[in-house]
Amino acid sequence: MKNEKLKAWLFLIGLAIMVSYTFLKHPIQDSLLLKNGKTIRAVIINERGYNGKGGFISKEENGDPIVYKYRFTINGKEYTGDSQSTKFSIGDSIDVLYLESFPSVNRPTYYLQDDK
Repeated sequence: MKNEKLKAWLFLIGLAIMVSYTFLKHPIQDSLLLKNGKTIRAVIINERGYNGKGGFISKEENGDPIVYKYRFTINGKEYTGDSQSTKFSIGDSIDVLYLESFPSVNRPTYYLQDDK
């Protein structure tokens, strides 16, 4: 009986941690980027980002806005991110904040400004 209660408690604690991580991941990353982020210039690429309408691939024929991704290189390794905006075209440059220890954690600099 004690063993089953312990398993149930461990399961609930694990579930609480996973739910907390899901909701707090982006605010924590944003805070770290604002405090410790390095700026780099990235280029908009022909890869679709999230369009906010239920999918990553927007349908041009429906008039959905197209959100493109960006790419930047650090130490010979390429990283990508979502431009979070429909105002960019392929080949445009965009400033990006990234964490030096984890460049895969990155955001457009304008996205983290107060006056988005």
